[in-house]
Amino acid sequence: MPPRKKKAAPKAKAPAKIAAKRAPPAKAEPASKRSKTGGAKQAPAAKAKAQRSKPAAKPAAPPSLDHVHKNITNEELLSDLSLTNYLQNSLYPKIKSKKSLDNKTLSVITAVLQHTLANSPSPPQLLSFLDDDAEAELVSDVVLAIIPDPKLLSHLLRTSYTSDEHNTLVRAALSSTFDSILSHIPESILEYFVAKALIPNPKPPNKLSSAFHSSVQTFISSSCVDSDFVSLFQSLHSTPSFSDISKAYCMALNITSKVPDLASLDGAYDVYTLQRIGFKYYPEKLTRLGLMGRIEGLEKELSLLTADELTDLGSRLRLIAPESEYEKVELLALFMHTFNPSVKPPARSIYPTVQNLSTTQTLPYLPTQYVDLKHYIDVNYKAYSQEYWYDLKSDMANHVQRTQPRAVYNQDGGTEDVEASVEFAGWSKYVTPSRDFKVSKVGRPRLGRVEPDTVEATVVVDLAQYNFGMRAEWDDGWQDSYVYLININPSKIPEGDKAVKDPTIKDIGVERVRGAKVLGVTDVDGNVVGNRWDDQQKRQPVSAVRHIRLELSAAQFHLDTIKNNLFIYKNFNLLMRRDGVNNNHPSILETLNHITSEVEEGKLLPSWLHDVFLGYGNVDDASFTGAKMKRYAEITPGVTKPSDFIDFGSSFKSVNHLKASFPGFKVTSTSSGAGYSLRVNNEKKTVEAKLYETKETPAVPKFTPVQISAIRSGLNPGLTMVVGPPGTGKTDTAVSIITNLFRSFPTQRTLLVTHSNAALNDLFEKIMATGVVDERYMIRLGSGEKDLNIESSHDFTKQGRVKYTLQKREKLLMEVQSLSESLGVSNVLERGAGGLSSYTCETAMLFYTHHIQARIQLFFSKLKGGDEGVGGLFPFGGFFGGRVVQEVEDAKGLFEELKSMFDELEDFRAFELMRSMGKRTDYLMTKQAKIVACTVTHAALARQRLIELGFNYDSIVVEEAGQMLEVENFVPLLLQKNTGGSNRLKRVCLFGDHHQLPPIIKNRDLSTKANMDMSFFTRMIRLGIKHYTLDSQGRAREDMSKLYGWRYGGLASLDCVKEGRYLKANAGLVHDFQIIDVEDYEGRGEHAPTPHYIQNLGEAEYVVAMFQYMVLIGYDPKRISILTTYNGQKDLIKDVLQSRCRNRIFGALPTVSTVDKFQGQQNDYVLLSLVRTKNVGHLRDVRRLVVALSRAKLGLYVFCRKANFERCSDLKESLDLLGKNGGEGKLELVMGEGYGGVERASGAEVEEGKKYVCEKLEDLGKVVHSLQAQVLASS
Repeated sequence: MPPRKKKAAPKAKAPAKIAAKRAPPAKAEPASKRSKTGGAKQAPAAKAKAQRSKPAAKPAAPPSLDHVHKNITNEELLSDLSLTNYLQNSLYPKIKSKKSLDNKTLSVITAVLQHTLANSPSPPQLLSFLDDDAEAELVSDVVLAIIPDPKLLSHLLRTSYTSDEHNTLVRAALSSTFDSILSHIPESILEYFVAKALIPNPKPPNKLSSAFHSSVQTFISSSCVDSDFVSLFQSLHSTPSFSDISKAYCMALNITSKVPDLASLDGAYDVYTLQRIGFKYYPEKLTRLGLMGRIEGLEKELSLLTADELTDLGSRLRLIAPESEYEKVELLALFMHTFNPSVKPPARSIYPTVQNLSTTQTLPYLPTQYVDLKHYIDVNYKAYSQEYWYDLKSDMANHVQRTQPRAVYNQDGGTEDVEASVEFAGWSKYVTPSRDFKVSKVGRPRLGRVEPDTVEATVVVDLAQYNFGMRAEWDDGWQDSYVYLININPSKIPEGDKAVKDPTIKDIGVERVRGAKVLGVTDVDGNVVGNRWDDQQKRQPVSAVRHIRLELSAAQFHLDTIKNNLFIYKNFNLLMRRDGVNNNHPSILETLNHITSEVEEGKLLPSWLHDVFLGYGNVDDASFTGAKMKRYAEITPGVTKPSDFIDFGSSFKSVNHLKASFPGFKVTSTSSGAGYSLRVNNEKKTVEAKLYETKETPAVPKFTPVQISAIRSGLNPGLTMVVGPPGTGKTDTAVSIITNLFRSFPTQRTLLVTHSNAALNDLFEKIMATGVVDERYMIRLGSGEKDLNIESSHDFTKQGRVKYTLQKREKLLMEVQSLSESLGVSNVLERGAGGLSSYTCETAMLFYTHHIQARIQLFFSKLKGGDEGVGGLFPFGGFFGGRVVQEVEDAKGLFEELKSMFDELEDFRAFELMRSMGKRTDYLMTKQAKIVACTVTHAALARQRLIELGFNYDSIVVEEAGQMLEVENFVPLLLQKNTGGSNRLKRVCLFGDHHQLPPIIKNRDLSTKANMDMSFFTRMIRLGIKHYTLDSQGRAREDMSKLYGWRYGGLASLDCVKEGRYLKANAGLVHDFQIIDVEDYEGRGEHAPTPHYIQNLGEAEYVVAMFQYMVLIGYDPKRISILTTYNGQKDLIKDVLQSRCRNRIFGALPTVSTVDKFQGQQNDYVLLSLVRTKNVGHLRDVRRLVVALSRAKLGLYVFCRKANFERCSDLKESLDLLGKNGGEGKLELVMGEGYGGVERASGAEVEEGKKYVCEKLEDLGKVVHSLQAQVLASS
């Protein structure tokens, strides 16, 4: 990546009057470059002789201003125009009475001063020619004209602030123009000396980082910086009082966030920390500080403290050192600037208005590189907002139109003077009439803000129009949901022939829209409605009426207030909800708003990731092999150092597999066992292996060298990116990284993030299968947790984890009870009610300390050496029953089992102090769980809550990263609060494939013109960040993998797809994969009942007939999936299946999905319908084709208009391979074959007379009809 450019210091704007008259100063030519002929001075002797030969003459008159200006670069002229004889005696008297100067005069003054400074060994005060009678505006003009020259500015500041000869007007001018002065002082010097002012005598090892100290010293010593600046600030800093420059320090604080030590002060610039600390230590004087709602009263409140008390408060906030000696006015200025001296503008509203939904917006552009995090957030916020608005407005128009709003007038008629109301003749699943909207609470603005802290409201809806199923759907979706309040204006509702066919929201009378977050819902009796408000008692609603408590956008409410638009909150008459999949946009935007306010406090991302994330720096900076990450590993606890052994667990099947995984390396191994711990030296090309015994199941399938390299990278600190072509085992690689991190760093937490619930299913199942992670350390967050297809004993939802913990606790306590009774410490009669254990976790631990450990110590003290008499001395024989103890090692193993049981009870001890489900789930999530998983949607929803709980994690593994938007990758990186100025995150592992489908963008303009479909994963690939491309697939038949393998430069096939069922032909079918040409059916190909809802009945019938044929000859319906490229076709195929396969002989219906939704999934056999007959459509995107052709393991059958797709050159490679089987596009069957009894090899010739070619759909229909009759006859 190109090096990051240094940002120029922002220039403060001068007053308009002065700025218009200021001219750039003319540069004086250095003396070394003057001409040696024209314009040179005479030698002293010659000059004296000439003077003696001529009579004395009158002094020449000074040149005019015009003459000087025209010859401003003439060194001879400037040498004659000294500061005294020209500026003071000639020019100044002429301009003294003026209030402003023109550009010509300012240019001359600047040129003379530059020349004077360059050629005088001890230059005087530069503005000494100005006396106290000059106009203040004139002095300001002169100051503003000369400060762009660094030498003039530094000399001016030095003489004005440190000399005893002060000019009052100059000092006043400098004070009034500090904004402009600061813009011309080198930024690094300001940062350095402001840091020195706030932290006196900083020492690199303790305060400022050594790297920062070194870089500033290098900058100061470079030739591009005037050394006068350094001496100026050093002299000012050393003075006992610096009241004259305190303003400069305070103003410069806006850049001190870049100083590492200042940026690391956790909470130092947090207004709420000021309120909390101030009220804690000075409650009597600062009684109102905690209630302060406006900034104006802050200075007055702090003024009640003395200078010593302000110093104490400042040191507690880590703004200044405790021994600092500052004036009270200086301290107040510092506090006021630090804690928001000016009111910040209101945050952006996360909800759209009608204007947003009905007007065309300027498209942002998402680049590959960003200036800083603020730029990143701003651009992505705009892009994401527009995608949200585009998606919402079509939904809103559709569902509001379904309610059929109508204007209703009174009996006097429908004149304009008559007030009208709205009634709704129709209904919609997602929109219902609302009433009684009322703003119930408007909070006071927070300190430094203008918008209210919170705005709450209530609204009433009646769900009586819905059946019980739909009503339950509304009630189940309230929590974490967003709704939209809509105002329909009756006067704008179209009537009769004025109705629009494809309306916008304004076309159907929508006048106002406001969004809100649901806080709670009750019925008419106040019973809480919804199934997930854990801490409140829930009852069956007594009616269909719902009272909804809402949180409105405070920013939008403030805007409505100042525009006098609060009347609109009285006129809402519809409430709209959206389903969970489409309802996450506001949560993302709200999270970005929170992050925006946090950006100013310091770096949010880890330092090692920051520049790479933005697109700058060295491409290897975030790689564990890079020099930067090696240094990071050496000084950071909790990570693997370059010289350390790395635990790979059971990632290798044998030592030979280990050696094959490191080609070109010399591998040495010690010991034996199935576990491997490795130390790899890239420079020496050596691998040291320590083997150990483990009960883990070796990895299946065998990892390839590339996978091992990716696992090694993931276990080290830094950024790991893995490109996983279809079937190459990226999920297995991710599981290995997760389990090995758990084994190597048992106290650290790993966050697992995916785009879909299906991907979480796959990961959790594979993690559990390894046996490495005990299930009590795993938890799943989010509303989609119920979709996890895990067997009932492994319920990973929050509620499921609590239930599991309570059950496991009870089971372990019963074990303790049995152990106690076997030792005679208690008896059966002492058990609790129902025969339950009488122990709690607390008493169990006391029992372990006083009885178990004591007996273990006594056992070892009685041993005489060796194994003699071990069985008789073993104290827990009664508890372990038939377990034979003959050796000391046997006893130690059983002692370890007891310790493990009591350790687990210690983990559950906190549950005895918690009674609510919410507190228990929070405890599990933040204290016990080591692998926490969620989707990107829930990450945004839960971020603020997780930060409040103190949630933290050390590693993050992101699956399906190529399908996530930029912000969806960004938010999961920020689910914890920085502590001590540093970010705890040590490892980021991204898994994806930029050759498969990108993020789904519904707004085509944002996708094609704004670059929004470029994921963070893809952006990093384009920037050249190091990544690992897996190169061997283990999913599909070897010849089938070639259909898409060409996109990756070819894929090798693992041994697992070169044996068994992969070598046998598909029963009843000549080819394992084939393209089937589908002609018009009933005189029609593709058609669209509604815009963009494309269907093809011929292909739908053909696909369903193919499914019927396969099931009738013995295929399992669950092993067949039907895919298509359009939602309209998906719905049509489902309808045809319902119609054609109602007979019980077809069993369960197959999965029917679009290609886009099926990404990340697979099945043995795939029937694919491409739908289009007029053009290729969006299959022209080769990434979609790759997904479509890579879902099948054993059989792929593509139904399409063959000639239409063959015209597309982008698809030629794959279609040519498909066309090699059944080149005419006719489906070829093998008659008489049944599933399970086929020994025919894949690709083998079919016996003569068994092949049957279906020329058209009707031919396959006849075969299906015949087979169906045979099955029915035999049943």
